[in-house]
Formats: sequence, C-alpha cells, structure tokens
Amino acid sequence: MKIGRNESCPCGSGIKYKKCCLGKEMEKNIFTGESLPIYKCWISNPKGSRIAAISRIKPNGNLEIACMLVDEWKMGLKDGFGNYNLTKDQLDEYIGRGDFREATIEECKKLIKRGIFIARSLGFRLPKEYEQFSGIIGSIDSIEINGSLYKCFACGENDLSEETASIIKEATLDDATKGVCGTPNETMFYFTCDTCKEKRKTNVNIEEYEEETPGENSLWAEGSFIESVSPEDMKQKERTIHMKHNEEMNYNCKQCNTKISAHNKDWHAHLCDKCFDKMVDG
Repeated sequence: MKIGRNESCPCGSGIKYKKCCLGKEMEKNIFTGESLPIYKCWISNPKGSRIAAISRIKPNGNLEIACMLVDEWKMGLKDGFGNYNLTKDQLDEYIGRGDFREATIEECKKLIKRGIFIARSLGFRLPKEYEQFSGIIGSIDSIEINGSLYKCFACGENDLSEETASIIKEATLDDATKGVCGTPNETMFYFTCDTCKEKRKTNVNIEEYEEETPGENSLWAEGSFIESVSPEDMKQKERTIHMKHNEEMNYNCKQCNTKISAHNKDWHAHLCDKCFDKMVDG
C-alpha cells in the first residue's frame, strides 16, 4: 500500500512520513541493486551444480551479493541466497571457503539464464530467492540462450543431441516426481558431445549401461553414462564437491602417483590437475 508523504510514518514515530522514513526508503531504492557498480563476480569451479556470485559496492563501501545455484545437468536454477550489507572481509571469507574463479558479469548472467531456461522447460518453479535478489543480478533480457536444453558435460558449451537431452529431461522429471532430486538416490548423468568424446576417455569406477554394439555416434558410446551410486559413495562425493584442490591431500594420482586432494579423487577421475587436463585436451 502506498503511503502519502503527509501521512503518519508507519514506523510509529508520530512524525509525518516525508520527515521520517521516506528519505531512508528513497536512499535504499537509489543505492541498491543494478544502480550500484559491480564489485566482483565469481563462478564456482566444480561442474554440474555451480554457483554464480555477483557483488555490487555501495556508497558506504559495504557490498551487496546475490548467489544463484544452477544445476546445469538436471534441474536448472534451483536455489539462491544473498545479502544487502556485507563488509569486504565478510565477502572474502565466504568466497575463500569455496572453490571459485573470478568471472565477468556476463558469464554469471549467462549461467543464471541457462538455469532459468532449463527450469522453465521442465516446468519447475523458480526459487523465490531469484526474485528477491534479481535487482543485484540485473537484467538478463539481452543474454541469449541457444541450442540444446543441456550442454556437453566436458566442455559445457557444445550441444547434445535431441535424443540425449530428452532422456536427461525424462529422468530428471522422474526423479522430481519421486522426490529424490538432490539426494543420494537421484540419477546422475555424464553425457559429452562428439567432439569431446574424441578428445578424452572417461576413467571412473561406475557401472556403464551400453548397447551391445554401440556405434560411433551412439548415445551410450564412450564418454557418456547414466549413474546410480550407492548412498555411501554419494555422501562422500557431496562432501568433497566444493573442496579446494589442495585440501585433504591424502590420495595419489592414478596416472603419475603425485599427491592429490579428496576433490580430485571424487570429481577429477582420481587424477591430479595436470593429468586430468591432459586427458581432457587429448
């Protein structure tokens, strides 16, 4: 309900609104959201579920931040959070706890819009946090999202076939109906484009479901899998997904035997960064 300038202020001070909280409200509306300059942006490194973090700096030196969680391979935009008054130290502490890389505002908006595209295509409701902190994110109208519903897991850019995207969509909706999305019992996917299939071989200890004689362009050809892991294994993978590459260096690269982190063990095919990059690049 709109409050008249000469009405009593709703804060209960007994003073007219124009001489009390109106000024504070105007200041809040002027110095918030997209009207503020970008401070820094980040995207979390682990593939699959990634966080796009956008921060803006306020006139008093404090920061606003919006963080959106995008499940690129299944549900799309599924969660978010934000803060309108963080100090730089508080922001640095949060970013330092995760595995983030600095990104551009355009990269973050593209990831968020792809998440929205996926969620809406599956008929999922967008999280209320997106609307709540959309002002900090800014307009995404100019961001173009083209191609297949889901992208190649390896490169994150190339399109998957319509058949592959349909299978992922169907399995995701089935998991959502069962209420197992985001739990150890959900179906997990790994589908790569033809280009990346030529570049790399997937070395992960999972059960692969293949056709008897998969052809070169087969959905079940090398480089793709649908995975159902045990609850115990999934709990371990969930624990290490946002770890840094130098945490819990208790394992050895299966290729060169150098020390690797728990994250590399679970999410980089039990390889060190050097061997993993070599495998990806072919």
